[in-house]
Amino acid sequence: MFKVSFKSALLAATALAVCTFAVYPAARAQFYQYFDGNNLHAVCQSPSESAAHLECDSYIHGVMDAGTQKASLARQKQGKTVYTGHSDSYWCVPPGVTTPQIVDVITQDLRNHPEYRHALAAGLIDNALMKIWPCPLEYQG
Repeated sequence: MFKVSFKSALLAATALAVCTFAVYPAARAQFYQYFDGNNLHAVCQSPSESAAHLECDSYIHGVMDAGTQKASLARQKQGKTVYTGHSDSYWCVPPGVTTPQIVDVITQDLRNHPEYRHALAAGLIDNALMKIWPCPLEYQG
């Protein structure tokens, strides 16, 4: 059976997104205008094998990469390998959590809270992850 690592899949998804936006200027302009929770909810509701759902996965992983980098920089700033900030500042996804599971958590939060879908999608992703997988007060990074 053919197995694909998470990093390989993420790299492929990122490359596809970059190529799509490089080739289709209209798509690039629309994407950079403002990707809100309504946009994210729509693409995440697409069939799992569709290009739109790939956009959902890619966007979520991009936000997660940025959040991971933010936490790493906070630890470096403190000169520690353990972050000692507020536990609600970051999220800590447990080992073994799958991409579809993460997408399900975020999509469920968007579905359950339509009153916030007008907000920036990246912030909604952060909030959903912090609610379901908050970090302990101190965590290894």
